[in-house]
Amino acid sequence: MRLIKLNRKRDSRSRRGSFSWLRLILFGSFAFVVMIFAIFWIKFGPSVMQLVYQPQWKKDVAQAVGLCSTDDKAARTAFDAAMKEAEKAGAQTWEKMSALRDFANALYNEFEYAAADDLIAKIAAMEPKEGFKKGSIENNVLAMALQDRAWDNHGRYLDADGAKKKDMPDGVVDQVRAVQLAELNFGADHLQTLHKKTTLACMQVESGNLQEGEKTFAAIAETIAKDPSLAPECAWYLAALKARSEAFQGLFDQGLATYRQGAEGTENEDYKDRIWTEFKLGLRVYANQHKKANVAAFNEKLSPIAGLENVDKDLLSGNFKTLDDLEKKLLIDKRSQTNGVWALSYFYDALAGEKLGAGARDLDEEQYKTRLAQFDKWLKENPGSAAARIGQAMTYYGYAWLARGSGYADTVTKEGWRLFKERIAKGKAVLDGDPQIKKKDPAAFEAYATAALAQSVEKDDYLKLVEECHKFYPDYYQIDRNASYYLLPRWHGEEGDTAKFIARRCDQVGGVEGDVLYARLVSHIMRYFDEPFGSEGNFDFARFTRGYAELMKRNPADIQLKMDYLNSCQKKDDYAAMKLVFDALK
Repeated sequence: MRLIKLNRKRDSRSRRGSFSWLRLILFGSFAFVVMIFAIFWIKFGPSVMQLVYQPQWKKDVAQAVGLCSTDDKAARTAFDAAMKEAEKAGAQTWEKMSALRDFANALYNEFEYAAADDLIAKIAAMEPKEGFKKGSIENNVLAMALQDRAWDNHGRYLDADGAKKKDMPDGVVDQVRAVQLAELNFGADHLQTLHKKTTLACMQVESGNLQEGEKTFAAIAETIAKDPSLAPECAWYLAALKARSEAFQGLFDQGLATYRQGAEGTENEDYKDRIWTEFKLGLRVYANQHKKANVAAFNEKLSPIAGLENVDKDLLSGNFKTLDDLEKKLLIDKRSQTNGVWALSYFYDALAGEKLGAGARDLDEEQYKTRLAQFDKWLKENPGSAAARIGQAMTYYGYAWLARGSGYADTVTKEGWRLFKERIAKGKAVLDGDPQIKKKDPAAFEAYATAALAQSVEKDDYLKLVEECHKFYPDYYQIDRNASYYLLPRWHGEEGDTAKFIARRCDQVGGVEGDVLYARLVSHIMRYFDEPFGSEGNFDFARFTRGYAELMKRNPADIQLKMDYLNSCQKKDDYAAMKLVFDALK
């Protein structure tokens, strides 16, 4: 019995000892976690708090940035007020620098160059004489801000003529400093530094210092070769700006080879697109700077949107006679863009609330109602106005899409569908209010075609409408663009219908003009095909090229035409066909 009691005592002491050790281990673990958390909080706590709780002044800065595109004066006033609040709130230096940088970039986007440059100068002035601490956020923000100004100044430098260039910064000085700061923060061989060095090399070449630029490019390539781990993030960017600088020098074939090598070296589609974009940019700059490229300055007076700047203002102000007179003028001169679209179409886009050249509308419910009321006044003043009827119909169509939304059909609400159908019908009813409207203005056919697409009109009936337009207005090719879209499998056609329609229509026109129309229509619709010249789209690349060759011959000053053709060649993987553009530039 005594032995049992002794054993129980031993077990009890053993358990007490185990619990003591367990408590010690738990307490030690807890203390360790608290210590780690304290260290983390000391270092990162303020940043975490800023992410969770954003001070009001930062919200005000974001609002000021958003205002830049609509009200420049109000944006600047709001930004100045926000920065004063930042000072009162004790904002850190890097935060104020970042705010200045964000607003500067918003100003650059609105072509307020001098004001934006001044803000970058303020950022640079915040650096103390001894410099910011190595590895600091301030150093990184300063480097990025200087690169922002470098790129923007460099772009303006490239756009300027020879005489003006002498007094303009080319961006190189700012970019050199950005590289120095990156080296200080990350080291000479870090990808951040290599990206900035690559940018510097491109700027050096395009600013006339070819030898220094090529030397910088070569050094970057050597660094990547020594450390292959850098290649995925650095090699593509090197290829992009190297291809651009080669195109800039007129070394088109060499630049194309660099592009292809860079594209083959990465699986990232965004990187491939960027390399291609930079190569084309080099071609654009070459074309703009070399008279031998036979590319004249773009003549704004010949633009299809010239003279349409006040359409929106005239509608809202009730200057209806001015608009009727403008429609008659556009009907007579038939002025068109290189793609064949009449200025008349841009006139109706503007009446329907589309920003000239933007290809998009951002009207809200009240703005649509205001415009539609103006059309009612216009038709009351002049019931026979074709411009008023077509403009109101097109506005109703935009109003219908506002209700529907831009998502897939299964995302549209019942009310959205109801309003969509109702507003499309109202637009068509406005057109029907004048039985002679098709004879007055070819844009009426385009308006009817838009309604037909939305109302799922049968294919045969739709094509009858197209043929009727051909009879009245054989050179109003917008109706053919509409038909090409209607016949896509996603709408009311079957695979191959679009290609067959375009070929048949262009054969109908015939000859060189038929080939030109073929190039225009295929160029317009190919965006909806992954392989437009393969089995999916089945378009005739040879005929397309013939049409484009004629278009480029007629429009030697149109560099965008050349870029569009190059994009088509890239989709076809026919790099030999690009020689058509290279020869035209040289």
